[in-house]
Amino acid sequence: CGDLVLAVDQSGKVTPSEVLLFLDRDHHRRTTFVAIETDDPVLRLLLTPSHLIFAAQDTANSTADFSPVFASQVHVGDSVLAHHKGGSWLHPARVVRVWQQEAIGIYAPLTSHGTLLVNGVLASCYAMLESHHWAHRAFAPLRLVHGLFSLLPLKGETRNCT
Repeated sequence: CGDLVLAVDQSGKVTPSEVLLFLDRDHHRRTTFVAIETDDPVLRLLLTPSHLIFAAQDTANSTADFSPVFASQVHVGDSVLAHHKGGSWLHPARVVRVWQQEAIGIYAPLTSHGTLLVNGVLASCYAMLESHHWAHRAFAPLRLVHGLFSLLPLKGETRNCT
């Protein structure tokens, strides 16, 4: 925790965001993921079926068309929001392949923005609840407390990130 990852702010701009804690982290858990691949740019990511990703059905022309959906609901032909290296904004990327894939290790960091880029694709930090908005509000007290504690000097102590 305390690491910075790329996320997206309220204006849609790609920005660094601090990892506050991990909502789930297990290096050894075998899980079935939804694998999603895009074509332009070519990106591939793995998400649990109940993890939220910002997607739009059919071809989307603007980022306003996107809403959070469970990864299990993404289909070929949908679009997701992708980051082109060196850019500050996200662009629609068409999903060309979706399949299930088993892998070992599961990680769900919570960032201060509630979003993060996973292999260049915008995902929510949240899962299980189909509302990114309400999940983000539910964690507002934690973000507030974290912000207040970050103002205090740490004397030889490290942060507890579990």
